[in-house]
Amino acid sequence: MDLKESSVLELGKNLLLVYAGKREQSSGQIHTAESNSKVDQNKIERLHEVKKVAKEMEFILREGKLGEFGRLIKESWEKKVEYNPNTTNRRINYLIDLALDHGAIGARLMGAGGGGHLLVYCNSNTEQIVSQELETSGAKVIPFSFDFTGLKTWEVNE
Repeated sequence: MDLKESSVLELGKNLLLVYAGKREQSSGQIHTAESNSKVDQNKIERLHEVKKVAKEMEFILREGKLGEFGRLIKESWEKKVEYNPNTTNRRINYLIDLALDHGAIGARLMGAGGGGHLLVYCNSNTEQIVSQELETSGAKVIPFSFDFTGLKTWEVNE
């Protein structure tokens, strides 16, 4: 996806990647999600809502409306938990609430659930406070950055 450089820089400043801890029963959560989708038409509708939010996220990113992107991260997480409550646990809920209480606009667990990594979008100039609070609670903030050029390779001539 092509984004304005200013948007990519702002995303890099305001996003945190947080290791929340080891995943618990990821395959069981996937199985539960699969079972839910076969049984309950309401669950299918929730999946369509998650997809709709993802498409809205893409539009918002392309438009550079990053505050809205943070809100949509939160909304996508809420839809995911509605679809499958086993996606989360007390620890994940605690970390997400902690981030939101200290300046994050949105936060969600990535992947199947039960642990792993959180993606947290912070209000401008609150990322340090949010990061510090999360680390104090035992989570690990993982440094990362976006790249404008993609993979580069080179060959050494002998």
